[in-house]
Amino acid sequence: AIVQGFTLRDGETGTSGTSASQKNTGGGFKADTDDAYLVECDVSHCAGKYGSPIYQGTAVRCLFDRNFGTGGPGGRGARLVNTVVTRSKPTGGSTATLHECRLYNCTVIDNATTWAVQTENDEIYNSLLLLSGNADIYRETNKVCRVENSVLSHTAPKSLWQVMGPLTGDWRLLNDSDAIGAGSADWLTGLNL
Repeated sequence: AIVQGFTLRDGETGTSGTSASQKNTGGGFKADTDDAYLVECDVSHCAGKYGSPIYQGTAVRCLFDRNFGTGGPGGRGARLVNTVVTRSKPTGGSTATLHECRLYNCTVIDNATTWAVQTENDEIYNSLLLLSGNADIYRETNKVCRVENSVLSHTAPKSLWQVMGPLTGDWRLLNDSDAIGAGSADWLTGLNL
C-alpha cells in the first residue's frame, strides 16, 4: 500500500483493538509491515501514545512536524528515508523522539525531547541529528544502536544552522555543515524501495 502526496494533520489514535498497542499507535499513519509506504507526505500535529506521526511502515521524503505523544512523538518501529523530523514533543512517559526506528538520510532537528532515539535496536545511517540543549542518543543497557556515517550536533546555536533555514522549512545542508561528506551510499543498497 502507498499513500503519496497528502497532508495528514490533527490525527489521533483510536480506542479500538484488544491490546494497548492496537489502541494507541500511529496518530498519523499506522502499518503492520515495512511494505506500507508513506511517500512525500506532511504529517503534523498528530497524537499517539506510540508513534505519533507513524507506527511501523516506511516513510520516504516526508516531513514530520509538531507531533506529540509518549512513546515516539517522531515515530516508532518505522523505517524513515530522506525524512525530516522536527518539533516533536513528548507528553509524558519516555522522552525520546524516535523508538525502534531505522533512519536513512534523515534530518532530526529541534525536537523538545531529552533523547533523539530510545535505543531499542535503532539504526541511523547518513543522518543529521541536531539536538537541543543536553539531548543525546540514549543507549539502554543490553540494547544496540547502530550509528554509521551520521552527525550528532548539540552545540547551540551552530546545531540549528547546519541547514539553510530551519525556521522556514529549508532543510538543505549549509556548505560548512558537519554532515557534508560524512555519508556513504553503501547503507542505501539494502533498502529495496
